[in-house]
Amino acid sequence: MIRVENLTKSFAGNILFEKTGFNVSPRERIGLVGRNGHGKTTLLRMLAGFETPDAGSILIDGREISVSGNAWLDREWSTSALSPGVVQHGLEILGE
Repeated sequence: MIRVENLTKSFAGNILFEKTGFNVSPRERIGLVGRNGHGKTTLLRMLAGFETPDAGSILIDGREISVSGNAWLDREWSTSALSPGVVQHGLEILGE
């Protein structure tokens, strides 16, 4: 289970997310759609632990994600973690 609670993130005064929340259940598939610069990659980077939110929390199987110390990140994702296919594979792993 992926749980995002009260997520807030902004860059240079531009708010990408403000108190955003959602859940992704095991085996559930989702898609991210939006215009350039509206936070899709930033959200994936936060889910992967590469970026920190300004506020709120991201939990995967009840464990809060942090920028360092993600054992699952070290095992399952390479340095090209945001390439097509790898993201889908990584999120499927998280959903199991």
